[in-house]
Amino acid sequence: MGNNCCVADNRENRKNEIEEGSHDIKLLKELSHNSSAIDFFFENKVEDEIPFPEKIIEETNQTPELVDDHFEEPTKVREMNKISAPCAKLLAEIFSVLPDDLKEKVDKSPFIYKCFEQGTYKGEIINGRREGLGHCIWPNGSSYYGYWENDQQSGRGMFVEPSGNYYKGEWKHGLYNGFGLLFSKIDSYKYLGHFKNGVKHGNGEETSSTGSVFTGTFVNGLKEGKGNYVWPNGDHYEGGFKDDNIEGWGKHTSSGGKIYEGEFKNNLMHGEGLFKWSDGRSYRGYYRNDLKEGRGEYVFKDGTKVIGTWKKGAQEGEGEFYDQFGKKRRGIWQNGNRTKWID
Repeated sequence: MGNNCCVADNRENRKNEIEEGSHDIKLLKELSHNSSAIDFFFENKVEDEIPFPEKIIEETNQTPELVDDHFEEPTKVREMNKISAPCAKLLAEIFSVLPDDLKEKVDKSPFIYKCFEQGTYKGEIINGRREGLGHCIWPNGSSYYGYWENDQQSGRGMFVEPSGNYYKGEWKHGLYNGFGLLFSKIDSYKYLGHFKNGVKHGNGEETSSTGSVFTGTFVNGLKEGKGNYVWPNGDHYEGGFKDDNIEGWGKHTSSGGKIYEGEFKNNLMHGEGLFKWSDGRSYRGYYRNDLKEGRGEYVFKDGTKVIGTWKKGAQEGEGEFYDQFGKKRRGIWQNGNRTKWID
Protein backbone atom coordinates (compact mmCIF):
# COMPACT_ATOMS: atom_id res chain seq x y z
CA MET A 1 0.00 0.00 0.00
CA GLY A 2 2.91 2.31 0.79
CA ASN A 3 4.31 1.69 -2.68
CA ASN A 4 0.98 2.54 -4.30
CA CYS A 5 0.88 5.75 -2.29
CA CYS A 6 4.40 6.59 -3.42
CA VAL A 7 3.50 5.97 -7.07
CA ALA A 8 0.40 8.14 -6.74
CA ASP A 9 2.47 10.94 -5.16
CA ASN A 10 5.02 10.74 -7.96
CA ARG A 11 2.29 10.84 -10.55
CA GLU A 12 0.76 13.87 -8.90
CA ASN A 13 4.13 15.60 -8.74
CA ARG A 14 4.69 14.99 -12.42
CA LYS A 15 1.26 16.41 -13.20
CA ASN A 16 2.02 19.48 -11.11
CA GLU A 17 5.31 19.83 -13.01
CA ILE A 18 3.35 20.82 -16.08
CA GLU A 19 0.39 22.37 -14.36
CA GLU A 20 1.45 25.76 -15.69
CA GLY A 21 0.19 23.45 -17.60
CA SER A 22 -3.58 22.94 -17.18
CA HIS A 23 -4.04 24.53 -20.59
CA ASP A 24 -1.15 22.41 -21.83
CA ILE A 25 -2.68 19.22 -20.42
CA LYS A 26 -5.99 19.97 -22.10
CA LEU A 27 -4.30 20.79 -25.39
CA LEU A 28 -2.06 17.77 -25.07
CA LYS A 29 -5.05 15.49 -24.66
CA GLU A 30 -6.84 17.14 -27.55
CA LEU A 31 -3.83 16.67 -29.76
CA SER A 32 -3.16 13.09 -28.77
CA HIS A 33 -6.87 12.19 -28.98
CA ASN A 34 -6.06 9.60 -26.35
CA SER A 35 -6.08 10.52 -22.65
CA SER A 36 -5.16 6.94 -21.70
CA ALA A 37 -1.75 7.57 -23.24
CA ILE A 38 -1.04 10.17 -20.55
CA ASP A 39 -2.44 7.92 -17.82
CA PHE A 40 -0.26 5.08 -19.05
CA PHE A 41 2.77 7.33 -18.86
CA PHE A 42 2.10 8.45 -15.28
CA GLU A 43 1.36 4.93 -14.05
CA ASN A 44 4.36 3.24 -15.64
CA LYS A 45 7.03 5.92 -16.02
CA VAL A 46 7.83 7.59 -12.70
CA GLU A 47 11.62 7.21 -12.64
CA ASP A 48 14.58 7.10 -15.01
CA GLU A 49 13.34 9.82 -17.28
CA ILE A 50 14.49 9.65 -20.87
CA PRO A 51 16.63 12.78 -21.41
CA PHE A 52 15.36 15.32 -23.87
CA PRO A 53 17.80 18.22 -24.54
CA GLU A 54 16.42 21.59 -23.48
CA LYS A 55 18.10 23.11 -26.53
CA ILE A 56 15.77 21.11 -28.76
CA ILE A 57 12.78 22.15 -26.70
CA GLU A 58 13.75 25.82 -27.07
CA GLU A 59 14.47 25.60 -30.79
CA THR A 60 11.29 23.67 -31.43
CA ASN A 61 9.28 26.59 -30.10
CA GLN A 62 10.89 28.91 -32.63
CA THR A 63 11.00 29.19 -36.40
CA PRO A 64 14.09 30.12 -38.45
CA GLU A 65 14.67 33.87 -38.57
CA LEU A 66 14.76 33.94 -42.34
CA VAL A 67 11.44 32.23 -42.97
CA ASP A 68 9.40 34.61 -45.11
CA ASP A 69 5.71 35.25 -45.67
CA HIS A 70 5.30 31.97 -47.55
CA PHE A 71 5.42 30.18 -44.21
CA GLU A 72 2.72 31.94 -42.19
CA GLU A 73 1.58 29.54 -39.50
CA PRO A 74 -2.05 28.39 -39.41
CA THR A 75 -3.99 28.54 -36.15
CA LYS A 76 -3.13 25.01 -35.03
CA VAL A 77 0.58 25.64 -35.43
CA ARG A 78 0.34 28.77 -33.33
CA GLU A 79 -1.58 26.82 -30.69
CA MET A 80 1.07 24.13 -30.75
CA ASN A 81 3.78 26.73 -30.14
CA LYS A 82 2.02 27.65 -26.85
CA ILE A 83 2.85 24.27 -25.31
CA SER A 84 5.32 24.74 -22.45
CA ALA A 85 8.73 23.04 -22.42
CA PRO A 86 7.80 20.57 -19.62
CA CYS A 87 4.70 19.57 -21.53
CA ALA A 88 6.70 19.13 -24.73
CA LYS A 89 9.17 17.02 -22.78
CA LEU A 90 6.32 14.92 -21.49
CA LEU A 91 5.07 14.36 -25.02
CA ALA A 92 8.50 13.16 -26.10
CA GLU A 93 8.66 10.74 -23.20
CA ILE A 94 5.16 9.44 -23.85
CA PHE A 95 6.07 8.35 -27.35
CA SER A 96 9.17 6.57 -26.09
CA VAL A 97 7.25 4.25 -23.73
CA LEU A 98 3.83 3.75 -25.30
CA PRO A 99 2.87 0.21 -26.32
CA ASP A 100 2.50 -0.32 -30.05
CA ASP A 101 -1.30 -0.36 -29.95
CA LEU A 102 -1.44 3.02 -28.23
CA LYS A 103 1.23 4.44 -30.52
CA GLU A 104 -0.91 3.45 -33.47
CA LYS A 105 -3.91 5.28 -32.02
CA VAL A 106 -1.89 8.40 -31.20
CA ASP A 107 -0.31 8.35 -34.66
CA LYS A 108 -3.75 8.93 -36.15
CA SER A 109 -3.83 12.39 -34.62
CA PRO A 110 -3.92 15.05 -37.36
CA PHE A 111 -1.53 17.31 -35.45
CA ILE A 112 0.97 16.30 -32.80
CA TYR A 113 4.46 16.66 -31.37
CA LYS A 114 6.45 13.52 -32.05
CA CYS A 115 9.95 12.05 -31.77
CA PHE A 116 10.91 10.35 -35.03
CA GLU A 117 14.02 8.20 -35.12
CA GLN A 118 15.66 10.74 -37.40
CA GLY A 119 14.68 13.82 -35.41
CA THR A 120 12.14 15.71 -33.32
CA TYR A 121 9.09 16.94 -35.22
CA LYS A 122 6.27 19.32 -34.38
CA GLY A 123 3.55 19.67 -36.95
CA GLU A 124 0.85 17.95 -38.92
CA ILE A 125 0.84 14.16 -39.13
CA ILE A 126 -1.41 11.85 -41.14
CA ASN A 127 -1.26 8.08 -40.68
CA GLY A 128 1.99 8.37 -38.76
CA ARG A 129 3.74 10.36 -41.47
CA ARG A 130 4.68 14.01 -41.58
CA GLU A 131 2.14 15.68 -43.84
CA GLY A 132 1.41 19.40 -44.15
CA LEU A 133 3.19 22.16 -42.22
CA GLY A 134 5.77 21.21 -39.61
CA HIS A 135 9.14 21.85 -37.98
CA CYS A 136 11.74 19.09 -37.59
CA ILE A 137 15.03 19.20 -35.68
CA TRP A 138 17.63 16.48 -36.24
CA PRO A 139 20.09 15.20 -33.59
CA ASN A 140 22.98 17.15 -35.17
CA GLY A 141 21.07 20.41 -34.74
CA SER A 142 19.92 20.81 -38.34
CA SER A 143 16.37 22.15 -38.65
CA TYR A 144 13.65 22.25 -41.31
CA TYR A 145 10.53 24.37 -41.20
CA GLY A 146 7.99 24.12 -43.99
CA TYR A 147 5.73 21.71 -45.81
CA TRP A 148 5.86 17.92 -45.91
CA GLU A 149 4.35 15.22 -48.08
CA ASN A 150 4.53 11.49 -47.40
CA ASP A 151 7.15 12.05 -44.65
CA GLN A 152 9.44 14.10 -46.95
CA GLN A 153 10.05 17.80 -47.41
CA SER A 154 7.75 18.90 -50.22
CA GLY A 155 6.56 22.39 -51.10
CA ARG A 156 8.04 25.57 -49.64
CA GLY A 157 10.42 25.22 -46.73
CA MET A 158 13.69 26.21 -45.11
CA PHE A 159 16.54 23.95 -43.97
CA VAL A 160 19.17 25.37 -41.59
CA GLU A 161 22.43 23.67 -40.51
CA PRO A 162 24.07 24.32 -37.11
CA SER A 163 26.83 26.25 -38.93
CA GLY A 164 24.28 28.75 -40.23
CA ASN A 165 24.27 27.42 -43.78
CA TYR A 166 20.74 27.24 -45.13
CA TYR A 167 18.46 26.55 -48.08
CA LYS A 168 15.13 28.35 -48.46
CA GLY A 169 12.82 27.53 -51.33
CA GLU A 170 10.89 24.77 -53.01
CA TRP A 171 11.24 21.05 -52.25
CA LYS A 172 10.05 17.74 -53.68
CA HIS A 173 10.75 14.19 -52.46
CA GLY A 174 13.01 15.56 -49.73
CA LEU A 175 15.30 17.38 -52.19
CA TYR A 176 15.70 20.92 -53.49
CA ASN A 177 13.34 21.14 -56.46
CA GLY A 178 12.19 24.38 -58.02
CA PHE A 179 13.30 27.89 -57.13
CA GLY A 180 15.35 28.58 -54.04
CA LEU A 181 18.24 30.26 -52.25
CA LEU A 182 21.27 28.24 -51.06
CA PHE A 183 23.65 30.10 -48.73
CA SER A 184 26.86 29.11 -46.95
CA LYS A 185 27.61 31.27 -43.92
CA ILE A 186 31.11 29.78 -43.65
CA ASP A 187 32.45 31.13 -46.95
CA SER A 188 29.60 33.44 -48.11
CA TYR A 189 28.82 31.20 -51.09
CA LYS A 190 25.34 31.91 -52.47
CA TYR A 191 23.16 30.51 -55.22
CA LEU A 192 19.76 31.91 -56.16
CA GLY A 193 17.95 30.03 -58.89
CA HIS A 194 16.42 26.75 -59.96
CA PHE A 195 17.15 23.26 -58.63
CA LYS A 196 16.33 19.74 -59.74
CA ASN A 197 16.71 16.71 -57.47
CA GLY A 198 18.97 18.55 -55.06
CA VAL A 199 21.35 20.17 -57.56
CA LYS A 200 21.46 23.45 -59.49
CA HIS A 201 19.50 23.03 -62.70
CA GLY A 202 18.12 25.82 -64.88
CA ASN A 203 18.67 29.57 -64.69
CA GLY A 204 20.42 30.95 -61.65
CA GLU A 205 22.98 33.30 -60.13
CA GLU A 206 25.95 31.89 -58.20
CA THR A 207 28.29 33.94 -56.02
CA SER A 208 31.46 32.04 -55.12
CA SER A 209 33.43 32.32 -51.87
CA THR A 210 35.96 34.51 -53.71
CA GLY A 211 33.27 36.99 -54.77
CA SER A 212 33.01 35.93 -58.42
CA VAL A 213 29.46 36.00 -59.79
CA PHE A 214 28.03 33.74 -62.49
CA THR A 215 24.63 34.36 -64.06
CA GLY A 216 23.35 31.83 -66.53
CA THR A 217 22.24 28.25 -66.99
CA PHE A 218 23.08 25.12 -65.00
CA VAL A 219 22.56 21.50 -65.98
CA ASN A 220 22.88 18.83 -63.26
CA GLY A 221 24.81 21.20 -61.02
CA LEU A 222 27.26 22.44 -63.68
CA LYS A 223 27.41 25.64 -65.72
CA GLU A 224 26.16 24.85 -69.22
CA GLY A 225 25.16 27.01 -72.20
CA LYS A 226 25.25 30.80 -72.23
CA GLY A 227 26.23 32.80 -69.19
CA ASN A 228 27.97 35.81 -67.68
CA TYR A 229 30.90 35.60 -65.27
CA VAL A 230 32.32 38.56 -63.33
CA TRP A 231 35.53 38.35 -61.27
CA PRO A 232 36.19 40.46 -58.14
CA ASN A 233 38.91 42.43 -59.99
CA GLY A 234 36.35 43.58 -62.58
CA ASP A 235 37.20 41.13 -65.35
CA HIS A 236 34.10 40.01 -67.23
CA TYR A 237 33.17 37.13 -69.54
CA GLU A 238 30.06 36.59 -71.59
CA GLY A 239 29.58 33.49 -73.71
CA GLY A 240 29.47 29.72 -73.66
CA PHE A 241 30.02 27.22 -70.85
CA LYS A 242 30.32 23.45 -70.81
CA ASP A 243 30.72 21.08 -67.85
CA ASP A 244 31.28 24.05 -65.51
CA ASN A 245 34.05 25.50 -67.71
CA ILE A 246 34.25 28.42 -70.13
CA GLU A 247 33.91 26.80 -73.53
CA GLY A 248 32.68 27.73 -77.00
CA TRP A 249 32.40 31.25 -78.38
CA GLY A 250 32.65 34.12 -75.95
CA LYS A 251 34.05 37.52 -75.05
CA HIS A 252 36.40 38.23 -72.16
CA THR A 253 37.07 41.82 -71.09
CA SER A 254 39.73 42.55 -68.49
CA SER A 255 39.64 45.46 -66.07
CA GLY A 256 42.80 46.76 -67.78
CA GLY A 257 41.04 47.08 -71.13
CA LYS A 258 42.21 43.90 -72.86
CA ILE A 259 39.50 42.17 -74.90
CA TYR A 260 39.43 38.71 -76.39
CA GLU A 261 36.52 37.58 -78.49
CA GLY A 262 36.63 34.08 -79.92
CA GLU A 263 36.72 30.42 -79.06
CA PHE A 264 37.48 28.94 -75.64
CA LYS A 265 38.09 25.44 -74.33
CA ASN A 266 38.52 24.42 -70.67
CA ASN A 267 38.67 28.10 -69.61
CA LEU A 268 41.46 28.89 -72.07
CA MET A 269 41.60 30.70 -75.42
CA HIS A 270 41.52 27.84 -77.91
CA GLY A 271 40.59 28.15 -81.58
CA GLU A 272 40.01 31.25 -83.67
CA GLY A 273 39.76 34.66 -82.05
CA LEU A 274 40.62 38.36 -81.89
CA PHE A 275 42.66 39.80 -79.04
CA LYS A 276 42.86 43.58 -78.53
CA TRP A 277 45.09 45.56 -76.19
CA SER A 278 44.15 48.95 -74.76
CA ASP A 279 47.15 50.60 -76.46
CA GLY A 280 45.86 49.71 -79.95
CA ARG A 281 47.68 46.45 -80.60
CA SER A 282 45.70 43.44 -81.83
CA TYR A 283 46.10 39.83 -82.87
CA ARG A 284 43.67 37.96 -85.08
CA GLY A 285 44.29 34.28 -85.59
CA TYR A 286 44.41 30.96 -83.80
CA TYR A 287 45.13 29.96 -80.20
CA ARG A 288 45.95 26.70 -78.50
CA ASN A 289 45.78 26.42 -74.70
CA ASP A 290 45.92 30.21 -74.29
CA LEU A 291 48.92 30.66 -76.64
CA LYS A 292 49.00 31.86 -80.25
CA GLU A 293 49.26 28.79 -82.46
CA GLY A 294 48.90 28.64 -86.26
CA ARG A 295 48.22 31.39 -88.79
CA GLY A 296 47.64 34.88 -87.54
CA GLU A 297 47.97 38.62 -88.00
CA TYR A 298 49.55 40.89 -85.40
CA VAL A 299 49.10 44.67 -85.60
CA PHE A 300 51.48 46.93 -83.65
CA LYS A 301 50.38 50.17 -82.00
CA ASP A 302 52.22 52.20 -84.67
CA GLY A 303 50.06 50.59 -87.38
CA THR A 304 52.67 48.18 -88.78
CA LYS A 305 51.75 44.51 -88.87
CA VAL A 306 53.06 41.00 -89.46
CA ILE A 307 51.30 38.00 -90.96
CA GLY A 308 52.66 34.54 -90.42
CA THR A 309 52.69 31.41 -88.29
CA TRP A 310 52.91 31.17 -84.51
CA LYS A 311 54.08 28.25 -82.38
CA LYS A 312 53.62 28.20 -78.61
CA GLY A 313 52.97 31.93 -78.59
CA ALA A 314 55.87 33.10 -80.74
CA GLN A 315 56.10 33.80 -84.48
CA GLU A 316 58.10 31.17 -86.34
CA GLY A 317 59.22 30.63 -89.94
CA GLU A 318 58.47 32.66 -93.03
CA GLY A 319 56.21 35.67 -92.72
CA GLU A 320 55.27 39.07 -94.11
CA PHE A 321 55.81 42.53 -92.69
CA TYR A 322 53.74 45.59 -93.69
CA ASP A 323 54.69 49.16 -92.84
CA GLN A 324 52.24 52.03 -92.13
CA PHE A 325 51.83 52.63 -95.88
CA GLY A 326 51.12 49.00 -96.75
CA LYS A 327 54.55 48.22 -98.23
CA LYS A 328 55.33 44.50 -97.84
CA ARG A 329 58.54 42.69 -97.06
CA ARG A 330 59.12 38.97 -96.53
CA GLY A 331 61.33 37.58 -93.81
CA ILE A 332 62.19 34.73 -91.44
CA TRP A 333 61.19 34.73 -87.77
CA GLN A 334 62.55 32.59 -84.97
CA ASN A 335 61.16 32.53 -81.43
CA GLY A 336 59.27 35.76 -82.13
CA ASN A 337 62.23 37.69 -83.60
CA ARG A 338 62.92 38.45 -87.25
CA THR A 339 66.30 36.96 -88.18
CA LYS A 340 66.57 38.12 -91.80
CA TRP A 341 64.80 39.49 -94.86
CA ILE A 342 64.37 37.17 -97.84
CA ASP A 343 63.32 39.62 -100.56
